[in-house]
Amino acid sequence: MIDVRGTGRTGYEIAEALRSSYDVHAELPMQATIVFVVGLGESAAALRRLAGDIDEVVKRLSEPGATAPIVPPSASLGYEIDVAVPPREAFLGPAEQVPVDAAVGRISCESIASYPPGVPALLPGERIAPETIAYLRELAASGARLHGASDPEFATINVLREPG
Repeated sequence: MIDVRGTGRTGYEIAEALRSSYDVHAELPMQATIVFVVGLGESAAALRRLAGDIDEVVKRLSEPGATAPIVPPSASLGYEIDVAVPPREAFLGPAEQVPVDAAVGRISCESIASYPPGVPALLPGERIAPETIAYLRELAASGARLHGASDPEFATINVLREPG
């Protein structure tokens, strides 16, 4: 695991630069770290080359400052999760795709999580809070992949169709 907080860049940005410049694929880039999987049989020369590639990318991309953490919403931030309908009913119910801004207050049909930690920030059946939208937007803007989101850009989201 490599800690990139002192680079002024995210792990997603460093990992993308490693991939595009050196064909080095990180196992798990995150906001503040990058995880590489190295086998027991890996040669010292290959590890030195990886270290050199990381060093070159960090020298090229570094900016003053530290990478800011992304803080997930929680009840301590002033809102509680509102499960409006059972998850199965929302997941299998009639859905419509709406712009993310129009989804606040609607019932989610999607399960959306960033990995890590892999814990969904939004589940089917939950009434969508503005704090959840802000958190997911911040993750997407930082380069995180939102697992389960029907729209990888997080511009739209599937919500339960309202009766009427």
